[in-house]
Amino acid sequence: MGRNEPRSGSRGAGNAVDPSVGSLLNTALSHHQNGEFAAAEVLYRNVLATDPRHGQALYNLGIIGLQTRRLELAAEMLKRAVALDACNAEWLYHLALAEQWRGRFGPAVAYYSRAIELQPGYAEAHTNLGNVLTELGRLREAAKHYEEALRLRPGAAELHVNLANALARDGDVDRAVEHHRRAVSMQPTFAEAHNGLGIALTVLGRPGEAVECLKLALMLKPNMAEAHVNLGLALLALGRPAEARPRFEQALALRTDFFDAHKGLVRSLLAEQHRDDALEAAMRALTIRETPETKALFLEALQRS
Repeated sequence: MGRNEPRSGSRGAGNAVDPSVGSLLNTALSHHQNGEFAAAEVLYRNVLATDPRHGQALYNLGIIGLQTRRLELAAEMLKRAVALDACNAEWLYHLALAEQWRGRFGPAVAYYSRAIELQPGYAEAHTNLGNVLTELGRLREAAKHYEEALRLRPGAAELHVNLANALARDGDVDRAVEHHRRAVSMQPTFAEAHNGLGIALTVLGRPGEAVECLKLALMLKPNMAEAHVNLGLALLALGRPAEARPRFEQALALRTDFFDAHKGLVRSLLAEQHRDDALEAAMRALTIRETPETKALFLEALQRS
């Protein structure tokens, strides 16, 4: 989670003021701030037709690209803006965001890092850099940036969840529980925090506590497929497969290709001795993703049928 909302701006990169360009830019900004993106885009392009190196027009057109999810446009315009002012942390941040959304995590890391060098207190940049590093599996680096973001924004419950998830993936589950609990205490209706706490407690061998957390997560967000699966897994850990099976079935009703739900359903059916149903479920899991685990489940179901 992170603050990913792009925003237009009104500060340029030292462009000389041409009265006609200034008037066009002001009108474009008015349209932009009113959410009239098409009209604003036309006017920004008119500015650039007159002055192709107008940094603010380039930047704001890049922001429109982000807002309308035209990521190629966003990246192109923001790169051109940053080429004119490589020391503008906000412009670097939004270029990083465009690259992140395009799945180009290497450049995103570089641009977020540069924005932070220029503006060390840029909480959103620390947060999003943490998100990208998490995607790359660089979990300890990610945790450091989440911790810095929390120092800057101590009231942000979502940052505790981000940090907890990175810690859990890195094997530090006790600290993950601590941060999930902080998130829940700060924001009791935060379903994702209750879900994360339930996952961590199950990993720590405390499935009874996990069940209560996950039930609360589902009370807050009944259609959270992940929480249904995690509740099913906690119930399986308690030896209650008949209660677990409907959780996996509900997750699959919400997301038919949810791999973890398919695996959980096979496990619950095997535990209930529903051999034929387990074999059928295992075959479905294999069609979604063939892994050593799904192969083993299929063989187990086949041997029991």
